[in-house]
Amino acid sequence: MKVIILGAGKIGSVIAFYLTKNKVFDEVSILDQCRDQFECFSQIKYIVQDIENEIKLKEIISNYQLVITAIPWKETLSVLHISAKLKIPFITITRPNYADFEILKKKLKNNKTPIIIGCGLEPGLTEIITRNIARKFSVVHEFHIKCGGIPLSPNPPMNYKVVFGNDCLPIGMRNAYFFENGALKTALRFSGVEKINVDLIGELEAWHDGMLPYFSTCEEFSSLTNATQKTLRWPGFSEKVNFLNELGFLSNEPINIGGLTTTPRNCLDAVLYPHVKFKTNDRDITLLLIEVKGLMKGKKTLIRFTLINHFDEENKITAMGKATGYTAGIIANMIADGSLTYEGLCSPDEAINGLIYENLLAKLLQEGIVFNETREDIT
Repeated sequence: MKVIILGAGKIGSVIAFYLTKNKVFDEVSILDQCRDQFECFSQIKYIVQDIENEIKLKEIISNYQLVITAIPWKETLSVLHISAKLKIPFITITRPNYADFEILKKKLKNNKTPIIIGCGLEPGLTEIITRNIARKFSVVHEFHIKCGGIPLSPNPPMNYKVVFGNDCLPIGMRNAYFFENGALKTALRFSGVEKINVDLIGELEAWHDGMLPYFSTCEEFSSLTNATQKTLRWPGFSEKVNFLNELGFLSNEPINIGGLTTTPRNCLDAVLYPHVKFKTNDRDITLLLIEVKGLMKGKKTLIRFTLINHFDEENKITAMGKATGYTAGIIANMIADGSLTYEGLCSPDEAINGLIYENLLAKLLQEGIVFNETREDIT
């Protein structure tokens, strides 16, 4: 069985490394439009190709039995449609536009080929674990997710280093979803800041960010009253981002500077990126903290799940790259070995439960991604 990965960046290269290391596939190929992106991994076939050339892309993809994308959603969407037409299983780490997911579900309702969207850390592992914990309850009243990647040593100006995506900070302003008093609501991203203390790490901040609006509508959450999904950073990050937004630096509206047309956001990225670029001597930590409250055997119960992942010194892989790329790689292997047989379009939390879920956790643990789950009665 042959697999092709589109996108040879910070995460795509990690997926390729994981798949070649585990040797489930007969051939692993990675495609990118820029040769400079390619890491020198053995046993990987490299393809230089413009992703926007759909005719050529279709010709290439037709030679594979699984397609994985680690590219932005706009480009992912066109690859998804090509895979669906060719009836080739497809997974992506990318978060879809909220409206796109519902449109896709209707458009591909008769499709039987596995198309699994959001197979990274967030989206992906966060929802998989939260929903599988929820399945242990007879009734779920609340869930609260906190997830994020932080540098081991915070340095100004942002106390943050870019470990995924393009050469810019992930600080776009948009609405974030949360559940309050039984109703789905929105708040501006970077709002709802709360301080938390994490053992052996210290004080962090968490703010509204990543909840997928359709996640709270799952059957396990039919009695949900409150739910949040927040991003973790070192303290002060959200205050700085909100200040930049107030000054207009996050705007993508064109401006003219000395006869040149650009945007405030482009100027900001050009100035900030050298300070937030992840360098060779940098190290990071990825955290996932989940709390689910509800009724279990008639008792009010709280389950806490904690995952902390550190930079991989042996393979020089970021904690974020490992948590995201290895999750996608494990799901890819499950499709290849036939243990994951879900039909049609879905998010991974729909497809991964029971023994498949336990196997996912076991594979993560084998790779040094450590987690802990506790349960207690509450009043």
